[in-house]
Amino acid sequence: MNYTASHVGRVPGPSTRIIEVGFLSLLLSLLFARGTFHQALDILAVGVLLKAIGGERPLTLPPTVRRLLGVIAVIWLWGVAVNQGQFWQTGNSLIWLGLIGVGFFQMPPRLFSRVAWCDLRGPLLGAFVVLNGVADFFYQGALFEGRGYPGLFSNIHYLSEYVVLTAPALVLATLRGRGLLRYLYLAALMGDLVLLLASKSRPGFLAAVASALVLIPLVAPAARLWIAGGTSLILGTLYLGNIGHFSDRIDDLFINLRWDERAEIWLQVFDMLISNTQAQWLFGHGLGQFLMDFHSRGVEQQFRVFLSPHNFFFEILYSHGLLGLVVIFGAVLTLFGALVQALGRCTDPIHRLEGYVLVSTLTASLVHGVFTIPFFSRDFLLPFGILVSLILFYIERGQRPSVIGR
Repeated sequence: MNYTASHVGRVPGPSTRIIEVGFLSLLLSLLFARGTFHQALDILAVGVLLKAIGGERPLTLPPTVRRLLGVIAVIWLWGVAVNQGQFWQTGNSLIWLGLIGVGFFQMPPRLFSRVAWCDLRGPLLGAFVVLNGVADFFYQGALFEGRGYPGLFSNIHYLSEYVVLTAPALVLATLRGRGLLRYLYLAALMGDLVLLLASKSRPGFLAAVASALVLIPLVAPAARLWIAGGTSLILGTLYLGNIGHFSDRIDDLFINLRWDERAEIWLQVFDMLISNTQAQWLFGHGLGQFLMDFHSRGVEQQFRVFLSPHNFFFEILYSHGLLGLVVIFGAVLTLFGALVQALGRCTDPIHRLEGYVLVSTLTASLVHGVFTIPFFSRDFLLPFGILVSLILFYIERGQRPSVIGR
């Protein structure tokens, strides 16, 4: 059954409703970086399984999703086989990525057959602005002193990840919004900037800049000037005014680059890599092996121990070797290229804007994650799974115009 037929003329049943609840729960949990994502994934998995074996089958699996599942299967099996499955649980996030991709394409055009997804953007954003405002109030207050901060605020990298993943969509929503809704989007966008400044995350600022600059070759000449000029103005104002200690953070990076924690980690990882055997250079050490080896090295040499190399290149090279590096980066570049091609084929102005948002968000996700969050972690792959699903839908929609309207 083709992709279009699977979405048209079929009445959603119980398994589809379960998938809708699971996906909505996952979205809400990710807004606060942690939340109840385990329960949301369980609900989503039950819905997908019931649809696969029940009366609503077959599952909707367009070619792009099948290719995604193939890549995930190769990476997971590879990582587990190399070290005889010692740390196979560390590959769970890859399985969740595949589950999100499959679950997304089972979603009907209207939530619970009543509300179009696009009509939910305003109410969901309004609720999130209010809830996030309350959370921010407690974050700044004394309630959590000495006890750590909750959810989105528990780590500066979660905070900056949220900002760079939501800012491109909020920019588009602000430009396209009407009336009170536009001001709501603008307030959320300004909140993003405040949160990014509060995080003091240099990878976050780098990702934000990259997400804007990547659009320059893709947009009209006049828009290029707006992007370049606006980015320069914002960065110049932040630096010259030292707003949020922005210039202090930038100056400190260049002055103390050699003593930055990432430089320390990368030197240790490089020292670990040069002792690789030929087979380890080609196939890596397996999923989860880095943490064990790096922890043992840290205890022996008495330096700080980190969960990942803070670098996708080193992390994948250690776990899957040079061949794995080619497979994973090749898959990401193929996804990026397919998105740009779909954007180039698009003639609808609104859908072109949506394509720009996806290009910008994908760039932000990769640039931010590469220096902060472990590649094989839930913190990167769960939001990335939703983003990849949106990109695959955009590509499929461009190839099959009749499915437009989700």
